[in-house]
Amino acid sequence: MDNAVWVPLLGIMGAVAGASMSAVTRHALTVEPPSWWTSPVTGGGATAVLIVMVTLWLPWNAELAVFSALAVFSVPLVVIDIAEHRLPTALLGSCFVTTTAILVVTAWVRADLISAARSVAASIAVTALLLLVALLSGGGLGAGDVKLGGVLGLLSGWVSWSTPVLTLLAATTGAAVLLACRAAISRRWSSSPMAFGPFLLAGVYTALVFQVPT
Repeated sequence: MDNAVWVPLLGIMGAVAGASMSAVTRHALTVEPPSWWTSPVTGGGATAVLIVMVTLWLPWNAELAVFSALAVFSVPLVVIDIAEHRLPTALLGSCFVTTTAILVVTAWVRADLISAARSVAASIAVTALLLLVALLSGGGLGAGDVKLGGVLGLLSGWVSWSTPVLTLLAATTGAAVLLACRAAISRRWSSSPMAFGPFLLAGVYTALVFQVPT
């Protein structure tokens, strides 16, 4: 593949898809955030950046397709979670169906039952772990976070066993650093809610950089 041609082309396609998803973001929101949050320029630009990054990190195969699809859903999920501290089930469901369909077809074409089994096992493990944390924290994690974790566990588990582990490690580290910064600035530990979805999504993209394919 000629990256000089295909990377910009995929970036443009991502920008178009991201700009279109801005309408989905506006429709899903029940509050009105700053207008630039839901602007097609913001959605298109952020999605294009994510897809270009994924294109540079991953080989040109089904994994690139599935994480590019995730990138299209990532910006709306991040904006909604930051604005309202929720992750819409409909949007998560669409993300799950789209990305899972790609993995199912890939597993069938490649006859790759090992990656498929690892993917399902990772999804179950991540979902169970986040559900346990949600129950023990008394609302520190929401149902949307648990569902998103399951989706990301499915996708990252397809890559390797280490990828979902690194995803959770990066997500919790990022959240802990932000909490510590908030405490340092306000000189007290803040009890106000914090969106964890953006950290989960940032975690999976960070994990891809250090992926160890199995």
